[in-house]
Amino acid sequence: MYKLISIELKRLLIRKRFRITFFGILIYGIYQIIYYRMEVSGPYTTYILFFHNTFTELPLFIPIVSGVICGDSVTIDREKGFIYFILSRGVSRGKYILSKGIGMATASAICWGALLFILYLICLIAFPHTTTGIISSNLLRLRNIKLFMYSPVLYVFLIIICYMLAIAAFSGISLFTSVWTKNPYVTALMPFVVFIIGLISFYGPLRIINPYAYLALNDPVQMFSPNMHTILLYWFCIIVLMLVLSTIFFNLRED
Repeated sequence: MYKLISIELKRLLIRKRFRITFFGILIYGIYQIIYYRMEVSGPYTTYILFFHNTFTELPLFIPIVSGVICGDSVTIDREKGFIYFILSRGVSRGKYILSKGIGMATASAICWGALLFILYLICLIAFPHTTTGIISSNLLRLRNIKLFMYSPVLYVFLIIICYMLAIAAFSGISLFTSVWTKNPYVTALMPFVVFIIGLISFYGPLRIINPYAYLALNDPVQMFSPNMHTILLYWFCIIVLMLVLSTIFFNLRED
């Protein structure tokens, strides 16, 4: 199974669309840093600039990026007959789809983790490394402010891990969708569709499962503001759920 995962990961990472998407979002992130520096009055510090990027528009690209870089992976295997080739070599359907899911999740997480790490390094090099002005900037009105004040670097890496898990979870939505359809556009768009449905529908008691509440981390949804370990657990559970459901239903299907 390790070999199947490594093959899938390599296939996704060397795709042209992976590189285009990665550098496109990176350029947008750098633009956001420059825009904030030019248009918003100070203070300008590593953390204010980095959190402005990661807590506002940038996370909303996660469902789109996930779908673009790996959402059509299973459907392409169907079109090229790769699924049938793998199954004919004695690999079980469950092992195939599970390895695909893990590969897709890992590739997505690598993309977003590397992106945020580079943006953090840019902010670290270009701006003062201090926590001054964080509280007054209102960027950390959300959760775990004590953790940030105790260790800003640890807080940054926890934020990066949160978003890596989030994009991995959205790749799982594409994986589950690909069990039921052979249309690559549907599987690529489904993470964004699910996100939009959650954004406009999951309020009131349902706000606890609204994905927006776990992505736009400084914008509480109707006073619902989960803490860090809840965010990590939420996305981890979505990943596991999508892998389990995809494996079960792919085993039940015969095409």
